[in-house]
Amino acid sequence: MFLINTVLLAGICLTVVAVLWRFWDKLALHSSVGWLLLLTFLAPNVVYPYWSAIIRHRKINKLYLDGDISEQPAGSPIDELLSVADTSLNEGLRNTMFCFGLFLLVLVLWHLLP
Repeated sequence: MFLINTVLLAGICLTVVAVLWRFWDKLALHSSVGWLLLLTFLAPNVVYPYWSAIIRHRKINKLYLDGDISEQPAGSPIDELLSVADTSLNEGLRNTMFCFGLFLLVLVLWHLLP
């Protein structure tokens, strides 16, 4: 799941770069609030949640490596808790990236298509 979110993050960042590269002439001529919103929303809504998830994943991994958490049998309370944490991190990342992708699509269609 986290690998899929990593691919989505890379895809969105590359798409932003491609859109900026492709339509730089139009962007330079028209100082648009929409494009400032694009760059403003990219950091707190896509990059920061991913970075935060990496930090949380590192904390859980450290607990495993230190022996504070051991491998649990399926269905145990700790296994369920870790499963819920993993699912919520991944779904949160996927939802923010999906919403930003829709925002990027709307912005491109609204500003750049005739």
